[in-house]
Amino acid sequence: MTLGSCLISNQTPGLKDALIQARIDGKSWQQIADEFDLKSPSGARAMFKKTTGITDFKIKGKELKKIIDN
Repeated sequence: MTLGSCLISNQTPGLKDALIQARIDGKSWQQIADEFDLKSPSGARAMFKKTTGITDFKIKGKELKKIIDN
């Protein structure tokens, strides 16, 4: 089991915030996959969706921050 799989199954505290912050910071799905030891960008998107409930995978930066703040 990879670290990413473990993170998804255990929903570690702060994971949601870390994923959201990574996208606010403008990180690509590949960068997020690398950071969370996931096999692919699609794995990062799946973890993001499952953890945050956000399904718009193109949104990031200031636009995502506006949504989160509201």
